[in-house]
Amino acid sequence: MPLKLKTWLFQNSVRHFLLISLLIATTFISIIMGTWTYVQVRSNAKGVFDTSLAQAAQILRIILANQIYKQRLAELQATLNKPYSKHNTPSSSNFTKFEADELKRLNSNQLVFQVWNNQGVLLLKSINAPQAPLATVSFGSQDTQIDTATWRTFTLPDYRQGLRFITAIRADIATRFSAGQVLKSLYPLLFFCPLLALLIWVLLDWGFRPLNRIRTLLAKRSHDNLEDPIELGQAPEEIRPLVQELNSLFTRLQGAFEREKRFTADAAHELRTPLAAIRTHSQIASRSSKNASALAALSKVTKSVDRATRVIEQLLLLSRLEPQDKILPEGPINLSSFTQELLVDLVPMALARNIELSLNAPKQPLFIETQSAMLNILIRNLTDNAIRYTPEYGEVEINLSPDTQTGGIHIEVIDNGPGVPLELRRRIFDRFYRQVGNKADGSGLGLSIVQLIVNLHHGTIRADSRTDGKSGLCINIWLPEKPLS
Repeated sequence: MPLKLKTWLFQNSVRHFLLISLLIATTFISIIMGTWTYVQVRSNAKGVFDTSLAQAAQILRIILANQIYKQRLAELQATLNKPYSKHNTPSSSNFTKFEADELKRLNSNQLVFQVWNNQGVLLLKSINAPQAPLATVSFGSQDTQIDTATWRTFTLPDYRQGLRFITAIRADIATRFSAGQVLKSLYPLLFFCPLLALLIWVLLDWGFRPLNRIRTLLAKRSHDNLEDPIELGQAPEEIRPLVQELNSLFTRLQGAFEREKRFTADAAHELRTPLAAIRTHSQIASRSSKNASALAALSKVTKSVDRATRVIEQLLLLSRLEPQDKILPEGPINLSSFTQELLVDLVPMALARNIELSLNAPKQPLFIETQSAMLNILIRNLTDNAIRYTPEYGEVEINLSPDTQTGGIHIEVIDNGPGVPLELRRRIFDRFYRQVGNKADGSGLGLSIVQLIVNLHHGTIRADSRTDGKSGLCINIWLPEKPLS
């Protein structure tokens, strides 16, 4: 078996494997049964012909022996030479009705006969019989070749009158008859094979229903629903261990996630207080110290504390967002005015680095149903990330527009920073990912949080190059106008 076919048959699907294996086995058995039936029918048909020829010879001897004894050969041959029809039967003065009907049947186009005496003289023959002897044996069955035709014959001697009665049928007629009988015997097999294949398919479909039910339950299951076990119900004994192991896995995962969330939240809370104290002491020390090197060191401490504080805040935010699987909107929010008010808070950060911050939005309001806190985090993190990775005297552009294809909203944030190589763009949404050689401040969590919020809205986020050919990064977000249920 070719490797690809074997791989597809045995590894791609258990259902396909069972279905194809059973169909192949059924077809193989059907071929064997059909061949055996063909051989048996051909063998039986030959025996049936031999029996029929023997019976016909016996009937001929009963009907014609007495007529031949009475020397009515010429009259008999003249009678036999006439084509029989419904209105042309042997004379009733010579034959009884039974004898006339039998002669008419025996003188048909398919069956022929000859009557020979012991001196080798042909006394009588049917209208379609050849002149040459149909058989050379004195008794029994024989295959004879005359010209281009093959005959199956039977010879019955009449020793008292010195006669031989030979009945025969052409082999091609017998073959056609046998083929017809074979087809008749194979018709039920040909009918039941598709029916059996359909039955196998239905039974397999029925047998896989418990697995399909479990698959449906898992597909509908929320990603954070690890507490509710899968009900065994009427599951077959073979898949009960699978369901039990899945439930056990869900329980272990639930415990692991809970421990992770508790650790993240507890660690963040525990670290916020000492970090705030360190920052306060650093600021106090900066005010009281006049040493330039000490002031520089304290400034670095303050920046490090600020960065650590931001990481903690982002971790706390992630721990609050991850358990959610959908957005519960507060109501429609005008995205244009909301973004404009939010950017006011980020202007000082942009001015500190001489970065031009601009907003392009249509005149008509752009409404979206969501939570203001979620939207705030989304816009703030996008803009904050763009400002951090844009060099001094750069520009950050936020474009808002309706999405004509989906009826939602398109958010585009463009910077003119160093950009991200194509092969690394998928990784910028990973947690704590920072491009090698990038000296910008950041925790590597901002875009991860943005992607999480976009996914909660059932939206799409993508990192692209700038369309004008300049260096930089373009973050495109498509959000539905209303959250999906």
